[in-house]
Amino acid sequence: MDTSYHVIGLMSGTSLDGLDIAYCRFTYKSHNWIYEILNTTTLPYTDTLIDSLRGAETASGLKLVELDHAFGRFMGQQVHKFVQQHAIQPDFVASHGHTIFHQPEKHISLQLGHGAYLAASAQLPVVCNFRTLDIALGGQGPRWCPSAMNCCSASTTTASTWGHRQCFLHPQRHPPGL
Repeated sequence: MDTSYHVIGLMSGTSLDGLDIAYCRFTYKSHNWIYEILNTTTLPYTDTLIDSLRGAETASGLKLVELDHAFGRFMGQQVHKFVQQHAIQPDFVASHGHTIFHQPEKHISLQLGHGAYLAASAQLPVVCNFRTLDIALGGQGPRWCPSAMNCCSASTTTASTWGHRQCFLHPQRHPPGL
């Protein structure tokens, strides 16, 4: 029996070039996952948002929480517009967030873009915070990013969304085949 999911994947990198959005279909067929990229875009950040994200590492706790919630709302609003613009019906959103701290040797990793605020603004279910479980289990965060980029040899958005599929649909520490 084939199982298909229509997923929006989000990625915000430390390059601060913008929010990557990819709409993909993932189909489980004959014990394999097959993906198809249906639509992508990168939405450039405003100078104000770039400054906020760039300053997050040294922000106070209160400012960091405010930015986490605001960035989640921002991503959700962008997803909502993308869904309306392309008249699509995704099953869920997979968001890597925007990495502020990543020190797995200290068991620390923080990605901004609070999933609840993203879900409320997008009006869709959200899967997020991919690195935390792996770090809690003694890992470095998901190992799929480099593998996905090598395998897909396409855009960062493609690799990000492919990796999201691994973490959400295969909740093992290290998905098979990577």
